[in-house]
Amino acid sequence: MLDGLNNEYVGQMIINDENNGKEISIELPEKFIIKGNNAVALESDYGVQATMEVLIRDSWDSQYQKLSLQYQMRRAKMSKRKVSGGIVTYNNGEIIRDCLDAILKNTRGIDFKLYIFDNASTDNTLAIIEEYFGIYVFKSKTNRGFGYGHNYILNHIESDYHTVINPDIIIDNDVITALCTVLERNSDIGMITPKILNPDGSEQFLPQRDPNIRFVILSKFKPFYFYRKIYTCENERKSKPTVIDSSTGCFFIISTEVFREVNGFDERYFMYFEDADLSRKVRRKYKIVFHPGYYVYHEWKRENTRSLKGIKIFMQSMMKYLMKWNFHSERRE
Repeated sequence: MLDGLNNEYVGQMIINDENNGKEISIELPEKFIIKGNNAVALESDYGVQATMEVLIRDSWDSQYQKLSLQYQMRRAKMSKRKVSGGIVTYNNGEIIRDCLDAILKNTRGIDFKLYIFDNASTDNTLAIIEEYFGIYVFKSKTNRGFGYGHNYILNHIESDYHTVINPDIIIDNDVITALCTVLERNSDIGMITPKILNPDGSEQFLPQRDPNIRFVILSKFKPFYFYRKIYTCENERKSKPTVIDSSTGCFFIISTEVFREVNGFDERYFMYFEDADLSRKVRRKYKIVFHPGYYVYHEWKRENTRSLKGIKIFMQSMMKYLMKWNFHSERRE
C-alpha cells in the first residue's frame, strides 16, 4: 500500500512502501496525482491525462521509469513545435499588461514567440509593451485595421501554429499548448477555438454560424432575440469538440500553413466580419473546431459599436461581407 493517496505532488514525491519498509523518493517530471492504485500524470504540455496502473509490490520503480520515458519522448516531440501569437493593439493601455502577463506565464516551456502590431496608439499602450523583453513589436504610423495588422504579423512569423489573440483576452492555463496538440494530431483541422468565458466565469456565446441579416440585424430587436441564440448555437450547449461553421476572432489557433494558404484576413474589412470571412475560406478544405474542454477569458465591451463611427464601420463591413458571399450562408453538417 502507498501512503499519501489522493494528494498532489510537484517536483518530488516521497512514498513509504510497506511491503519492504523502504522510503522511496521519486523525482517527478511534471505533476502527479496519486489516487488509489492509479498514478495520473497531468501532462500540461499535452493537455491530456495519461493514467497508469500502479502495481503494489516491487514494480513501482519500473512503472515509473516507463512513464517517465514516455513523458520525456513526448516532451522532446513537443519542443520541436514552433508556436507564434499575434496581437493587434489600438489604445489598449488599460488592459494590455494583464493580457501579456497571462500569455507569457502560460507559454513557458514551449517554443513560443509573441508579436504585436500597434495601430498608432495615442495612449500608453506602446510604453507598456516596451517594458517586456522578447516581444516583437511593429509600429504603424496610422490605424490600418485589425486584418491588416494580423496579416503583417503573418508575413514575419516562422511557426507551425499561430494564435490570434485580442488584447482583452486573459488565459490562466496551457490552452495554447493543448489546442496546438489537437491540431498536430488532426491534420484535417485547420482552425480551433476554445470556450470563451466572461470575467465572472459564465460562458460568452459568440457566433458559430455564418452571419446574415436575421442574425446580425433582426436579432437586436426584442421580438427576434431568439435569432442570436441560433447564431451562437447557445441552445446546443456543446460538451465535446465539435465542428462549427465560424470561429470568433478574439482567440483562435490556426495552422500557419493554412493561414498563409488562404492569404490571411481580407484587409477590406477594417474591423468586424473578418473572422467570419476567414472561417469561410478555411472551411473550404479544413474543419473548424470548437473545443469546450479549454477556455480563455474575454472582457468583451463592444465599445466601438456604441459610437456613430463604430456603427458605420460595422455596417460597412457587414455589407462587404454579404456582397462578397452573395448574401448566402451555409450550414456545415
